[in-house]
Amino acid sequence: MTRQAARPGRSSDAEPFDVAVVGGGAAGLSAAVSAAGAGARVCLLNKGGAHQSTTAMAVGSITAAGTALQRRAGISDNVDVFFNDLLAAGVACTAQYSEDLLRLLACEAGTAVDWLEQLGVAFAGPFLEEPHSERRMHNVVPSARAYVDRLRAAALRSGVAVRDHSPVTGLTRSDSTGFTLTTAAGAGARSVRAGIVVLATGDFAGSDELRAQHLSPEAAAASSLNPNNTGDGLRLASSLNASLVAMDRIFGPQLRFPAPAKPPLLSRQPTWPWLCKTEASVVTKLPPSALRPIAKQLLVAHMSPSARLFEEGAVLVNQAGRRFCDEKKSVAGLALQPGGRGYLIMPLAIAERFNRPPLAISTAPGIAYAYLRDYRRARPDLVRFVADSRAVAAHLHVDEVVLRSELPSAWADSPLCVLGPVQSALTITEGGLEVDPQLRVIDRSGAPIRGLYGAGGAAQGGLLLQGHGHHMGWAMTSGRRAGLNAANTSQERPVEAST
Repeated sequence: MTRQAARPGRSSDAEPFDVAVVGGGAAGLSAAVSAAGAGARVCLLNKGGAHQSTTAMAVGSITAAGTALQRRAGISDNVDVFFNDLLAAGVACTAQYSEDLLRLLACEAGTAVDWLEQLGVAFAGPFLEEPHSERRMHNVVPSARAYVDRLRAAALRSGVAVRDHSPVTGLTRSDSTGFTLTTAAGAGARSVRAGIVVLATGDFAGSDELRAQHLSPEAAAASSLNPNNTGDGLRLASSLNASLVAMDRIFGPQLRFPAPAKPPLLSRQPTWPWLCKTEASVVTKLPPSALRPIAKQLLVAHMSPSARLFEEGAVLVNQAGRRFCDEKKSVAGLALQPGGRGYLIMPLAIAERFNRPPLAISTAPGIAYAYLRDYRRARPDLVRFVADSRAVAAHLHVDEVVLRSELPSAWADSPLCVLGPVQSALTITEGGLEVDPQLRVIDRSGAPIRGLYGAGGAAQGGLLLQGHGHHMGWAMTSGRRAGLNAANTSQERPVEAST
């Protein structure tokens, strides 16, 4: 049976939807657009505003094989090689269906990139990043906000009822009428009816409760990249007996510099389709050397200091000027220190080594390297050169005797470099809903929960997606496939009318 896409005016709570998507990031928007394109009546419930998702905060690369962009560049890629390269990049399969999910990502990430291009998203590249054996990194132009803007525009064109600032607080299911979703929108609670639900609410790094329940004390105390990601989809599905997998796995904690007071120009550029396509066309023709000044804007604004700093001899102190860990092994304990912030200290001779290859403060592999001089120019708030340890103590407002006791004695009267402050940040949690290759949420008995799908960071199904471009690739691929599968299921089982 074929359904007509919903019209914008058909968004009353009294009317049931075929598909309700919870989450307004890459996965949720992809699910909504693909479901509506397949003929389903779709409602998208977004917890926050348009650009409050992790997607809008990301660098925005997608690693994919078999794309039109690759073919235009004369690249003949192989999905099987891509699958093996994903494993080499550190992607791990830890649950029953996760190897099948990884193959889904390898096979369909390229289709997702082509689909995004058709919706008006512009990409530069593809670029090479080890250990991938082919050029597969597709970088969105000008920033990841373009994903949100193009997908939201496509959703509205398709008749999706997009409801921002509508957090879902309850999810119940009836065999006869499908799902009822309770939202805390406006002055009071409202209900939405849907035959099928797609949960695409992101990870749980912003949930104090879930971090404390599943992670180490150091990881639980770390700050979250996106405090809005509080594991809402996991909580909603758990009320229906959903299975959660790999909940103790994380990316991080890692050291991060605080964001600049003013975002870099690149992330503030308009995302008008014609401008993005023009920029992508220009960027694709430029050699990597011409892209470096642009990429460095993002590097000094968003990236972490390299662990090579500690390998070369830098030390980490807390806000009281005390060392508290073996920096070469782990710096995760910074989150448990008073104030949760620290500083990197090193002799100026060591710092100067990070002004030339192969050492850099932060990197965008294959494109750009941000050296100490780049940070001094673009982030002077993070770099301080001082005459000796006494000057460091004055800069940090700590006891000079305490600080001297923590530093190598040879540093006491030498010129030093101070980087920071830094904090311990939890970039993303890898655990979430267990899903099968159709993206159906699995219950604790191992059976699919009828009508319930998952996508994106809420539903990695046991995949540990280490490496650049893999999380965004999974969000787009799983969101698109979950939306298509949800639409097909809704057409097999019509939603009963409200009474």
